[in-house]
Amino acid sequence: MELTNFGNAAISFIPEDPGSPPSSTTTGNVTVNTEGVPGRPAYFEATYVIGGHLESDTVRLGSTLHIRVPVTGLPADAPYRTVELQAAARLPDALRSLADAIGKQIAPTG
Repeated sequence: MELTNFGNAAISFIPEDPGSPPSSTTTGNVTVNTEGVPGRPAYFEATYVIGGHLESDTVRLGSTLHIRVPVTGLPADAPYRTVELQAAARLPDALRSLADAIGKQIAPTG
């Protein structure tokens, strides 16, 4: 596939979610148990739009991939470029992993 478009990412900051502990309340003979929800740390989300052309004989088709990359461990005021570079550095391995998973899905079985 020939890369035709790869530019800046759209960056969003997702604040920390502290989650909630499990709880149980009883009123009369009715008990309501609420499952706890785990929290998650704050993170950035970098969204890339990657364009490419795939050719087969005389046919050339354009494709667009949208991929979201989480970036953790940075403060909320981290520079845009820092977040974008960390996210971009993860793309090659993420796309290879995706390609490997697709290859396994379509591989002939015994």
